[in-house]
Amino acid sequence: MATRKERRRYQRLSWPVTIQIHPAGDLMAMWQDVSIVDVGAGGCRLMASERLEKGDRLELRMHLPTWQAASEVPVRVIWVRTVNRERYDVGVEFIDVTLEQQVRIDEWVRFLAQHAA
Repeated sequence: MATRKERRRYQRLSWPVTIQIHPAGDLMAMWQDVSIVDVGAGGCRLMASERLEKGDRLELRMHLPTWQAASEVPVRVIWVRTVNRERYDVGVEFIDVTLEQQVRIDEWVRFLAQHAA
């Protein structure tokens, strides 16, 4: 049986936590709650209740207890799988991140890694 070659550059952590997303640049759009299935330094896998399309650009809002405010990071949808009529498995990658955002992502992933055990 052939196996699918792993293409990830970063380790992934399984960490079920709710975050929020909305379309990039759409200030009128409501933030949508999504669940993170797993996360790594390069992106994450989400479970969403609304269908997203490959190539969609979104803002992902994440928060840690040690932060005074949530941090928003741009992401791009790289794949979508329909689970059922109300759930979609979505892979996103972090894109166009600033140094400050990358520091936040790294801090977020380290926090999740420490608390996943």
